[in-house]
Amino acid sequence: MRNRFDYILIGLLTLMAFGSIGGFWQPVRVAELILLPWMAYDLWRTRPCITTTAKWIGGFFAGWWLWAAVSLIWACDLTASAKYVVHLAIYMMSFAEILWLGHRAKKPLQSLTIGWLLAAMLTVPLALREFITDHHLPTSVRQCLYVRVTDTDIIPRPFAAGTFDNINAYNVLLGCTFAMLMLALMRSHRWRTAGYGLACIFIIVILLCNGSRGALLAVIIGLVALTLLARRWTGRTIGGALLFLVGLWIGLGLSGHHVPSFLDAWSEETRQEWRIKMDMDWDGDATSPLAGRLNNNGLQDPSRMDLWKACGEEIIASRFLGVGAANYVCALEKHPESLYKAPHNMWLETLMQFGIVIFIGFVAFLVWPLWRCRRDRTQRTDCLTLFLILLPMTIVDSTFLLKAHTWVLFATLYLITNANANANDRVVD
Repeated sequence: MRNRFDYILIGLLTLMAFGSIGGFWQPVRVAELILLPWMAYDLWRTRPCITTTAKWIGGFFAGWWLWAAVSLIWACDLTASAKYVVHLAIYMMSFAEILWLGHRAKKPLQSLTIGWLLAAMLTVPLALREFITDHHLPTSVRQCLYVRVTDTDIIPRPFAAGTFDNINAYNVLLGCTFAMLMLALMRSHRWRTAGYGLACIFIIVILLCNGSRGALLAVIIGLVALTLLARRWTGRTIGGALLFLVGLWIGLGLSGHHVPSFLDAWSEETRQEWRIKMDMDWDGDATSPLAGRLNNNGLQDPSRMDLWKACGEEIIASRFLGVGAANYVCALEKHPESLYKAPHNMWLETLMQFGIVIFIGFVAFLVWPLWRCRRDRTQRTDCLTLFLILLPMTIVDSTFLLKAHTWVLFATLYLITNANANANDRVVD
């Protein structure tokens, strides 16, 4: 039986479905701020034993945030930097809140799985509408996209950003949810296998139609990793579920140019709207945006390579002390060859803003769960799979540290290694 903390945890994660709606006052942030006094009171009342790990994380977060606050002194855009510092504090507290809820809940990992699932599935109807009509919420920074299939030919790129400000943020949410569902499939009861498998299919189809190479790479890594692990720790349900998903992926991959692009479903009015918005000609030819991107650039992305080179130069110029919170925009404006003004790389984003000391602590913060669960086979399987899926996800989106699902994923890694997550509460029962 779940208790109230389980349901609060599920509700908090479900609010991620609102994405960027509300701006600063996103529902998930408001809920986190509301929960903060209750968490403080509950911790004061129960006086839990604070572990060495908790003390280390608290000290690291305090030092990280103080350095971010100090960097306001040399900020080139004080407003943007101040917002970043405030958001960072909120998400650090949200990390602590999720761990607190997980500690007090009876089935924390099961609740996390359900929360991730609801957050993703609630956005599916909106995503399908976006693909078919090419109409997006005002929260989306880009209202139209295209993909260059050859040096001279372009096609529209139907995409779904859901409730987020860009397609990449939505892809990361879907990829993280897929990871949790794959872990759930490893140990779910038979009646739940079909539901989780169907949700995975929805996620794979949306990622294919969005044409995100990084997110799809994460999906492939998750499938391969869990397939290999299932050979050693298989259950009655995992074999059929994984074979079905792998078969679906292989089939779609082998016929990449036949993957539905939704362009055929566009009305002539929608096609003309796209031509006007983008001020580009399109002869009506349709192919898969993913196939077009792979045919033109493969897995390479020259524009991002130029971006990361510029980030490296700025890191060196700062003497590895960092350019300051949110100052990467001003720093990258010195490099006109870079098309992007955000690192699009979580590791570079952290190193570029906060310097080498904070970066080392950040890497240790993410690697520690892997080291902590090295002796528990099931925990090691879950944690390693999540971490492997996280790696390609870190180069999909920008401002990675300002997304709620990023910190929920970090907290999930730690809850997997929680001693309270016993055999009755693996990712799903």
